[in-house]
Amino acid sequence: KENARPSLDVNRHEERPLLSGILRSKGTHKAHIATVWECSCGGYYKYVATAYPHWEDGFLWSRQARDIDKAVSDTVKAKLLSTFDNESWHKAIDAIAEQSQDKQKLIEAQIEALDSTLENLVESLSHLRMPELIRQVEEQYQRTKTEKERLQQTNLEDQRESAYIDAIFQLRDKYQPAIASWDDQSEDQKRTHIQVFVDFVEIEPQSFGTNITVHWRD
Repeated sequence: KENARPSLDVNRHEERPLLSGILRSKGTHKAHIATVWECSCGGYYKYVATAYPHWEDGFLWSRQARDIDKAVSDTVKAKLLSTFDNESWHKAIDAIAEQSQDKQKLIEAQIEALDSTLENLVESLSHLRMPELIRQVEEQYQRTKTEKERLQQTNLEDQRESAYIDAIFQLRDKYQPAIASWDDQSEDQKRTHIQVFVDFVEIEPQSFGTNITVHWRD
């Protein structure tokens, strides 16, 4: 959750960084990464990592926030483009949705037919007197009931899959406009989109440069 911004941010020429709260330092599980305003060189935001619990003397690394933010923002935009703006992906999802609906209709028809069979078997038992025939009908009833339960479980799993597909459609409809206008969006809007899709971002400083790994939400 993004806290209310300090009033000092209003007077700064950079917007507050995108990734505050979701950065991790690779290989340092207890590192604390703070968002800090650096007053020198005209002023800029930076991410500063320190090793827990030695906040004051446990400095690990610092990087300009704008550089990290741009790299991650470009990565998220590319990810969304490849996911939601791909014609082949659209066709594949549409085909899966249609197949899922057809499968559900078939299973529901099979369950309805099995219900009729069960009713007929129960009715037939009231007219039978021979133990062997009664045993056979009871066995058939149990097999039919077991098959119905299997189909009901399959149908339940298919319904969950359909709900997941519906969620993908809603996600696509919601984020396609965001992709198209990504470069024109405010930092707050980009931050919201990033937090939807990104679990955390792992930073690994190098002697020359920085390795950035984006970990996506499932």
